[in-house]
Amino acid sequence: LCQNAGRALAMHLGEMPPPEPSSTSLITHATVEAIASHLKTCKNVIVLTGAGISTSAGIPDFRTPGTGVYDNVQKYLDKYQLQSAQKLFSFELFQQDPEPFYALAREMKYPNEAVKPTIAHHFIKLLYDKGVLLRNYTQNIDMLQSQTGIPE
Repeated sequence: LCQNAGRALAMHLGEMPPPEPSSTSLITHATVEAIASHLKTCKNVIVLTGAGISTSAGIPDFRTPGTGVYDNVQKYLDKYQLQSAQKLFSFELFQQDPEPFYALAREMKYPNEAVKPTIAHHFIKLLYDKGVLLRNYTQNIDMLQSQTGIPE
C-alpha cells in the first residue's frame, strides 16, 4: 500500500529477503478507518485500477453478462471477422491491424463530458494532492483520472 510496494515485488521475485515484522507496517483490520490511518504513514503510494473504478460512472466493465463490453461488440466481430470479443482487444490484432480497436474506441467517445469521475478517482487525486501518490497505473481508456487533475 505504500513505500514497501517495490520491496514486496522484489521479495516476491526472490531478489531480497522479507523484512522483520513491524506492527506499524501492517493493516490489521480491513476497515476504512484502518486504511486511512495507515495511509497517513505512507510516502509513496502506487495505485492499480481497472474497469471497476469507472462502473459507477456508467461506463461498462468488460465481463458483466448483458451490459459488459464483451457482450456488446458483436457488430465489430462481424465486420472484422473476429472469433471473440477478447480478440478485438488483443495486442496481436492491434499490431496487425489497429482499426478494429480504433473503431470501437471512437464509438465509446472518451473522454466524454457526460461521464464524471467517481469517488475512487477523486480519492486518487487526493493522494496526489497530499504528495504521496508515486504512480497511478490504469488499464482504462475513459480518461476520468485526467478529469480530476491527476497528471498523466
